[in-house]
Amino acid sequence: MVVKEHLCLLHQGHARFVEREAKRRKLECVEIEKSGARGKSGQQTDTLEELKNKLGSISDKLSSTLKELECSQERLKIANMKVAIIEDELRVVNSENTRLKKEFMLTEEAFEKNDQKVCFYTGLPTWDILQKLLKYIEPCFATTSRSLLSPFQQLLLTLMRFRLNLSGVDFGVQI
Repeated sequence: MVVKEHLCLLHQGHARFVEREAKRRKLECVEIEKSGARGKSGQQTDTLEELKNKLGSISDKLSSTLKELECSQERLKIANMKVAIIEDELRVVNSENTRLKKEFMLTEEAFEKNDQKVCFYTGLPTWDILQKLLKYIEPCFATTSRSLLSPFQQLLLTLMRFRLNLSGVDFGVQI
């Protein structure tokens, strides 16, 4: 998002530059017209050579401004490509983050049909035994409307604390 804001500011700055240049060229044209009008009234006469020089100068400034505009457009294209690449990388990282969150969440789905994970974290050999233990002791859990953890999560954290010898601080930091 920050890159887009910078690109927008760059584009706005370039637009203001082009606008100032157009106004400056317009003023030069007006001055040339005024000097031509003065020449007709006898106050000042520019030779054809001087007018050609002024026109050449304006043409040079215009061509340099056009080159600057082309360079700015090219830089903008490159910046847009970089933004697209960064956005793609962000999508990949977000999807990976979501996948990892699902994998490491303390939910029944994360442990279901994964006896190795159940055994490591709880010390119980299978998912079925964990489920039977939960059904047996679930009536003992005091669940209220303010409970943040499900009975499964409460049992899981208790077993993990016994199995892995974790303190409350460990749970807060690691899980």
